[in-house]
Amino acid sequence: MHFSNAYKVDEDTLVVEGPAYEKAGFDPYKIFTTHEMNCADCMSQREQGSVFKRWILNLKDKTVTMENMMETKWGGIDFPSYNPKWDGVAKHRYTYVLQIMSQADYDENYNWPINKYDSE
Repeated sequence: MHFSNAYKVDEDTLVVEGPAYEKAGFDPYKIFTTHEMNCADCMSQREQGSVFKRWILNLKDKTVTMENMMETKWGGIDFPSYNPKWDGVAKHRYTYVLQIMSQADYDENYNWPINKYDSE
C-alpha cells in the first residue's frame, strides 16, 4: 500500500497514515490486472471497503489504535501525496489522495477526483 504521513509523537508513540481496504474477500491488487483495467464495468462504482486510516503505535505497551480519517463507499482512496519539503522534518498537515474507480459512468468524463485531507 501507499503510506503518507509518518511521524514520531514522543519516545513511545509513532503515527502512520495511509489507505486500507477492509472489505472481507476484496483483493485490492486484482483491480489492476490487465483484464480488470480493460473492462469498463470493472472500472466504475466498485465497492471496495476503502478507508484512509491513522495507526497510532504505542511502543511502550505494544498497542495499536486505529482511526478512520476518510471513507468512501465506491472505489478506493489511495496514492497519497503531500508537500515533500516536510519529508523527515515534521508531520504533514495536508494529504491529497485519489478516489479511484468511484464514478458510475465510464465515459469521456471519467476521472479519479483528488481529495484533500486536513489532519488538524
